[in-house]
Amino acid sequence: MSNKLIKSLTTKVRGISMRRQRHGRLRRVLVVRRNGLSQRIRAVLQRISVMKWSKRTSGCATSYLAAWTVFAIVFADDAGAQYDYCNRVGRTFCVSGDSTGIGWSWAIVINGHKVCSSIVEPLPPGRPCKHLVAAFKSSIEQNCGMSSGCTVESTDDNCCFRVVCKEDFQFFVGDQDGDPESGCEVTNNPAGCSFNPLIMETADDGNYECPAASEWGLFVLGLVTLASGTVAVRRRFSIQ
Repeated sequence: MSNKLIKSLTTKVRGISMRRQRHGRLRRVLVVRRNGLSQRIRAVLQRISVMKWSKRTSGCATSYLAAWTVFAIVFADDAGAQYDYCNRVGRTFCVSGDSTGIGWSWAIVINGHKVCSSIVEPLPPGRPCKHLVAAFKSSIEQNCGMSSGCTVESTDDNCCFRVVCKEDFQFFVGDQDGDPESGCEVTNNPAGCSFNPLIMETADDGNYECPAASEWGLFVLGLVTLASGTVAVRRRFSIQ
């Protein structure tokens, strides 16, 4: 074999070897790029997943906080109303007999001061006691505003009504044209007062019950849970 042919073959073999090397380097570059692209894709997908989770977490957190806020407002308002009510004094008064056809006056006195009073127009004779009670209630509702600290309530007996005040009080009845305070005091009067016809104070539970300790405990537990949930959600967002 001539030297020229040997050189030619050697050159071709070297060319093939160099092409293989270039192909190998190119394959490695492609593999590296493919791996890098895969990592980027995975990072993007992970970021999208985190964003979705953050939205879900944000939605859940918002719902959680909204629910506990509503609970706290409603329960606090209810508990506050009960607490205010439990410091009040209630007295029940009952009317015995039918209307005599004459008018009357009444007054509520707290600590020696008349907080509200009025005159009630006469009802037709023979009207039953429930009509007299209705006239009493209507007059008290119209003349005892919020500043008086007194309200009137219905009872299970149509011939009775309950007066509730922020402090202990005296209840007077009198003639239509006179000062009720100079008439007859119904409170703490076992004999009652003849106004049109007879009105008497009946047994009452006096001071209204305060909320049970378990209710206050539930309220406090709700507030603590709300605070804990708020802190946990804020930490979750700060980590993300």
